[in-house]
Amino acid sequence: MNYRIAKILARKSFTTDAVEPIEINIQDPISQMVIIYEQVTVGTMTLLGHPATCVPKIELIDGSDKLYSLSGVETQAVDFYHNKKEPANELRILHAVTGYQVFQLNFGRYLYDDLLAWDPKKFVNPQLKITIDIDASNAVNAQAYLTVLAHAFDEKEISPAGFLMHKEIKSWNLADGAHEYTALPTDFPYRKLFLRAQRYDYSPTIQVDNIKITEENDKRIPVDNTPSEIMRAIISQTPPYRETYVTGGAAALLNNYITACHRAHFGSSIWRQDANGGDIMCGFGDGGRLKIYCENTNRNMQFSGEGFLPHGVFEIPFGMQDEPDDWYDVNKVKSLKADITGGENTGSAQIMLQQFRKY
Repeated sequence: MNYRIAKILARKSFTTDAVEPIEINIQDPISQMVIIYEQVTVGTMTLLGHPATCVPKIELIDGSDKLYSLSGVETQAVDFYHNKKEPANELRILHAVTGYQVFQLNFGRYLYDDLLAWDPKKFVNPQLKITIDIDASNAVNAQAYLTVLAHAFDEKEISPAGFLMHKEIKSWNLADGAHEYTALPTDFPYRKLFLRAQRYDYSPTIQVDNIKITEENDKRIPVDNTPSEIMRAIISQTPPYRETYVTGGAAALLNNYITACHRAHFGSSIWRQDANGGDIMCGFGDGGRLKIYCENTNRNMQFSGEGFLPHGVFEIPFGMQDEPDDWYDVNKVKSLKADITGGENTGSAQIMLQQFRKY
């Protein structure tokens, strides 16, 4: 058998916040890691955010060397742009019902890429470290489970040239009209750069006025665009993010949390065996917060919809994505900076990179 799914961490229960260190004992090259976070919902009236916020940090480290370092929401957004499809999330926000979030760490251009894969044998003491904030999305949640799997090469022997490394480079608070300058690393070629700008009730396209990448003090400017231009010229080539979920309702305006943060359009219906009191309102959705209202209390509801900019993340790809020699070779650049200009109704922002790290 050329490939197999290895279990790195068997399903483990958590009742409090935790940082879970996991030794990587597998020796075979890994194409993708899959983290499954299951959440047992308690009540539905105290929602604070998207369930993915319960995993605020995912790190793959080798001593002090960080090979992967993103939050859960960043991981989901980066994975969506990488694979052009959603993970198998289960959004069931009902009392005493378990839903789950899937976080996929991609090391190759595609699953079982034999040119790019993460090879544990190339490192001294690799460790996966996952941070859990058990009540981040719901104030009364107190039970969760964690499982980690890996798509690994088995009988097929490969000699990968390297792997795709993912890191958050910077996090800050945007300000209207203010320029935020960030010195970008020039150690490994860039396949993609990501900018995240998320504030509930506001589209990311108005939180940022301009995105600029400059070499050698503007000697060369690879990127100088507004978010709307990037949305229409680049992100429009990616399918919209589609998802469904089930939750409880009440005769009051409630907030529910979705992945898409721009142009989110959802339809709804009751989720029960009769149609009594079945009028439901859902709308807005910018920034990842959908507002819902049920005609009567104690009515479970189901929603389906789609939108863009998952978790507020913009993607900027470099070169032909299947050709490593065509990616952005920043080794030749002495000075590389990002210049991000804040817009209206600003929130927090993060810059992330997907880099080609050679062995």
